Amino acid sequence: MEALNGYTLIHLLLWFIVARFTPLPLIPFFLIATGWEALEIVLPFEFALESIENKVVDMGANLFGYGAGWYLRKTRRSVRSSGN
Repeated sequence: MEALNGYTLIHLLLWFIVARFTPLPLIPFFLIATGWEALEIVLPFEFALESIENKVVDMGANLFGYGAGWYLRKTRRSVRSSGN
């Protein structure tokens, strides 16, 4: 098993889009993302069979994607409101 896989990119893009285009606050994001990773431990599907290292990398991708999307949403809003 590898720490970085195709699903990691999906995590990054998903949370980037969510943070960029929705007003989801940090705490609900964290609960959903952490809950999903915990749920994958008990799911009987092949995509959920991941190492602990991969789960840590996925959480990092989640945080990075959410942070980047949140940052762009905030900076785009401030640019529009300043009239530039």
